[in-house]
Amino acid sequence: MKDAKYDGELLRLDAEKVLDADTLRWYQRVFEDRNPGRQQAQSDMEFLHEWGFVRERSEDGRLAPTRAAVLVLGRGRYVRQMLARPVVDCQMVNTTFHMWDPDLRWDDRIVVEENLVQAWLTLSDRFLQRAERPFRIDPATLRRNDDPPDYISFREATINLLLHQDYGDQYRHATIRLFRDRMEFKNPGDAFASTDELLEPGAKELRNPEIVVAFRRLGLSEQAGTGIRSIFRNWRALGYVPPAIDNDKAAKSFGVRLPREVLVSDQHRRFQSERLGLHLTDAQSRAFAFVCRERRMSLLQAKAVTGLTRREAAQVLAALEVQGVLRRLQDRLYGLAEHLETHPELPAHGHSDGANSDHASSGRANMVTGQGDHVVQTGENMVTNHAIEGTMSPPTLTASQLRVLAFCGTPRLLSEIMDDLGASNRTYFKRRHIDPLLAASLIAMTNPVHPRARGQRYILTEAGVRLRALNEQVGKRQGQS
Repeated sequence: MKDAKYDGELLRLDAEKVLDADTLRWYQRVFEDRNPGRQQAQSDMEFLHEWGFVRERSEDGRLAPTRAAVLVLGRGRYVRQMLARPVVDCQMVNTTFHMWDPDLRWDDRIVVEENLVQAWLTLSDRFLQRAERPFRIDPATLRRNDDPPDYISFREATINLLLHQDYGDQYRHATIRLFRDRMEFKNPGDAFASTDELLEPGAKELRNPEIVVAFRRLGLSEQAGTGIRSIFRNWRALGYVPPAIDNDKAAKSFGVRLPREVLVSDQHRRFQSERLGLHLTDAQSRAFAFVCRERRMSLLQAKAVTGLTRREAAQVLAALEVQGVLRRLQDRLYGLAEHLETHPELPAHGHSDGANSDHASSGRANMVTGQGDHVVQTGENMVTNHAIEGTMSPPTLTASQLRVLAFCGTPRLLSEIMDDLGASNRTYFKRRHIDPLLAASLIAMTNPVHPRARGQRYILTEAGVRLRALNEQVGKRQGQS
């Protein structure tokens, strides 16, 4: 089989010895559940032969496992013999990316040296354990009804990392870093397709086609050409800035960065509607918010930000140009209109990595909690570092968060706070508004020992009282001016 890919090469090993029995049973059970009515194989070896995990060697007709079989289903010792480095190194860091000191390393770590099925089970289980509340999942399908909102992106990025890395590279290993405000995935082996092609429908050339097919049979891999697009679609639905793809063909590496930062903030909505008098569609608003952050936008980035086709994304950019907020810099590249570049109320520049951009963040720390909603400026003396005298503004909070501070002068139930703001989605409201205020020590629980206690109430801290007073003083000054 001279034309076989690396993962399809036959090994001179005994399949019955090298494959892990527990992993094989799990694989068969999930496969049968997904294919009811299909005639079951009479034996394990027959199953492996039927689905291409083992094949007859041309020289003697004996059944031998493929590299894919060992990587997907193999016993740990044989995986390690084939792969002289970890399958993946997953590091959990309990801080934001910009507050992270590499010298401090990580808070929790998993170095996986088992087969790919075990790698996926281990990584997904740890991700779900670290979610806001404990989850129970089906051990066979790994599916449940209460997945965290960003689970789809984690699943697709992790599966992508396991399926498409270069297993012939014995020196570099794949890494996952989970920060409070972003997820990062990097693996050896660049994508054969360009970044633009990765965002387009259709099948792509695969480095490890047999591994991909093995996972796809279980529903653990999206259909051809949709994995990266699923990540972008999920991230867009959460309202975050687009993922960043680093497909470095020179270094032969591939990375995906998923910043948990809100793209169209309340500040930006006020800026575009109240200050500029714009009435934009959702796609136009997202594109304009991106340009305000990054100062420029390519057609590829417009597609990633809006989820539209190339033609539709071009129409969005053209419409913003007609409205006088964008200007064409080059073919398929737009920048902020000149009269807006120095606008005093322009939202802060350079928060995100952007879609397919190496643009560095401004370095200002943004705290992200829960599922990653962008909240307030951080710092040990967040309130006291802002002068009350003069014209210095208080830390930026959303209008809803300011209302929470105004309402919580006395202990309040979460339901009371939601009623005051007219909110209905309890989980979203708590993550978006309450958790950031708790993390910033602007409000506190009346029963912090039991966070989920019935009757839990929220009350302003001293810092919250000072900040509320500061906002009231600033509001009075603005009213008098």
